[in-house]
Amino acid sequence: MRALGWFVAVGIVYAIIFSDSHGRELMENARTTGTIAQVKLYQGAVEKFRATYKYFPGDIADASQIRRCNVNCNPLKDTAGDNIIGDRQFGSTLKSSSTAFSAPATSVHDETVLFWQHLLLSDLVSGVKDNVIQKPTPLAWGDTMPAARVGGGFVIGYADGKFPENLSPHNEGMKGTILVLKSSPDDSIALDEPKQQPITPSRAAQIDRKMDNGKPDKGLVQGYGAPSCFKIKDGEVLYAEENPKKDCGLIFRIAD
Repeated sequence: MRALGWFVAVGIVYAIIFSDSHGRELMENARTTGTIAQVKLYQGAVEKFRATYKYFPGDIADASQIRRCNVNCNPLKDTAGDNIIGDRQFGSTLKSSSTAFSAPATSVHDETVLFWQHLLLSDLVSGVKDNVIQKPTPLAWGDTMPAARVGGGFVIGYADGKFPENLSPHNEGMKGTILVLKSSPDDSIALDEPKQQPITPSRAAQIDRKMDNGKPDKGLVQGYGAPSCFKIKDGEVLYAEENPKKDCGLIFRIAD
């Protein structure tokens, strides 16, 4: 009977361990699905905004057209209406170049926060706060930019066809409006720092395969991160999916 009791106890322990690991995987898969849904939502919101106002959110010169907006919704006059959100050199560094939003806007970088405010006040997205336009606000997930379901959050910007060479091997780059999944909105965490990126290589590969071609250096979804995010096999760049550490981030092209 003792032996039987021992086997039953061991079986219960194994069942608990399996159930716990299986539950964690289900939660991670749900977060992945939720993050993909977020990106698609933002892409659709941009299309709707442009169809209504003829400009990108964050870049529309006279934002008083937007319901619930005030003068603090307007971007810097010198760079408004150029169909580029934020600094045109953003893609070459993927860095935010600021730590806070000014109200009213004082630099081109403020467009990357106004982007979310314009969509929020047009009732096209949620996940940020509308009191941001009332006073200077430090960059933070859930305040100035939305948090991502998988961790970290999203920064909007423009890419001119080049990405930083140190963040991904042989990356072909993108051109257009991009959404970057990052660990910190103010770049307090380096974009190639190991173990400090928003997702693991396997999670990055999963998202890339569901949304694009699964290749970190090509297509409309591309990877960046620590060198250990990637591996090269037969001359092809791949996500190092056997690496369990959070070494990767992702870049999504969501508009021209």
